[in-house]
Amino acid sequence: MEKLAEELRITDETEHWLRIGLESRSESLKYLEDASKQMVGIASLLQGMYFAAISFSDIKKASDIHNIWFVVFVGFSIVILTIWMISLYFAMHVLIPETYFADLSRSDPVQQALQIRKAFEKILEYKRRNLRRASKLLWLSFIPLAINLLIYLVYIPPPPP
Repeated sequence: MEKLAEELRITDETEHWLRIGLESRSESLKYLEDASKQMVGIASLLQGMYFAAISFSDIKKASDIHNIWFVVFVGFSIVILTIWMISLYFAMHVLIPETYFADLSRSDPVQQALQIRKAFEKILEYKRRNLRRASKLLWLSFIPLAINLLIYLVYIPPPPP
């Protein structure tokens, strides 16, 4: 009797974890898309803050094309903005729906389920890969941003009064 109770408990526990595994897999699309929305928001906020900082700093008044540090500053600004735009590109591809083919013409439900699973796995991998790229690029952008801030603070002369 105890052995039967033990088998039933293990079966219930196994079913529980299988159910959690299935639910987490189906919910993972939502989590990837939510993370992508946050990535888009962060990248957009960073761009807005960067342009606001440049606008309020009167960098145009301090600009001198003959000052090599100003040219380097502009170059790093272009690199930073390019990285942010590419990051946005990948983050947006997580949100943009893609079409994946699943052959459901077969009468066998097991084969249909396998086709649906293959399509779902492709969708998950595509979204994960693009979110990973967007995230890495966003983190990578902080290196030239820090260098650019240093150049601005140390080597760009203040604008004339």
